[in-house]
Amino acid sequence: MVYKYVSVYNIVEKLYRDYDHQEELNIWDIIEWAGEALEFIGAGQQYEKYVAELEIKNSMATLPCNFHNQPQAAYNGVPLNYATGGFSPLSVTPTDSSKNIINGKIVDADTYPASANASQKSARVPHNYYIKDGVFVTDIPEGTILLEYNGLATDKNGYPKIPDLQSYKTAVAKYCQMMLDTRDARRGRITKDWAQKSEQDWHWYCGQARGAANMPNLVYAQAIKDQWVRLRPNQNSHNTFYQDATIREMRKLK
Repeated sequence: MVYKYVSVYNIVEKLYRDYDHQEELNIWDIIEWAGEALEFIGAGQQYEKYVAELEIKNSMATLPCNFHNQPQAAYNGVPLNYATGGFSPLSVTPTDSSKNIINGKIVDADTYPASANASQKSARVPHNYYIKDGVFVTDIPEGTILLEYNGLATDKNGYPKIPDLQSYKTAVAKYCQMMLDTRDARRGRITKDWAQKSEQDWHWYCGQARGAANMPNLVYAQAIKDQWVRLRPNQNSHNTFYQDATIREMRKLK
């Protein structure tokens, strides 16, 4: 589990201290490599939860710049489904009446089989969305969407923060040193054996860091158990944004 973070500058200090670098390191390289290392480790616990308001126009909105994964979208307090069927969310509002014609009729809710039209015709079809190339696309023409998502933890300068676990700090430092050794090996400043040793160290500590972050505490382990130990699967958790997924099942005999 990850509870707190440290600055990426801790990694810079660790590199100087552990590897006795005599030359000045490029701080921008270290920051970029630290972000790459975090992406490779990829433990879910290392990310922070964010909530953004997306102003939908023409059924689209740009995602926040720090968006990473695990989106959950809500409109008027109701969760949106992810679009999986045919004719994904598309706006049916014509922009040029001379070009938006189907079977001699202007494109509207009666002529285009979009999910927005199905939602209007049947309350059983919820609003939905998909994400493509940094754009949030929905069948809602205009409005405000609340989007919860995972994003990389950053400090006030926008630099990545490192989980305050020894395995993480060591793993990120190992990745940065591997990149430095790979560069030096290509230049002939060190042997390839040292570069290979750095790569082996990185792979080992990468797995160590991922395991340390994903190891649940007692409360989280109890929540996982309550999801699995159920006689009847909870098939409607999406409707409550999965807040009831970890509630212990109560079975009545009568």
